[in-house]
Amino acid sequence: MSLCDGVRRAAAEVSRRARFVHIDAARLEALAARLAKESTQTPDYDIEHHHRGSPASTLAFSLTLDSINFGSVPLRRNLLGRDLYSTKILHTAFATRYETQTASTG
Repeated sequence: MSLCDGVRRAAAEVSRRARFVHIDAARLEALAARLAKESTQTPDYDIEHHHRGSPASTLAFSLTLDSINFGSVPLRRNLLGRDLYSTKILHTAFATRYETQTASTG
């Protein structure tokens, strides 16, 4: 199974078990079709606040940071009374920790 297939299966299982949110499959299909027609731009990648390494380590960092951000919205809004995602505090702290850990484990 490819990495993307594994992520899709895991996401489908999380969605299936969710009690308070749901995915509108018809709207998702329409969005996917619209996005496929649009040209895409590579987003700016702020290397001051993000890890940049090999493609695999950069992807791992980005997926992990997005998971933290997605799962911690209430926490981020409570700490320091502001959204830490937009202040880059969380990005910088996580990048520093990630780089320290990946350097020590190879």
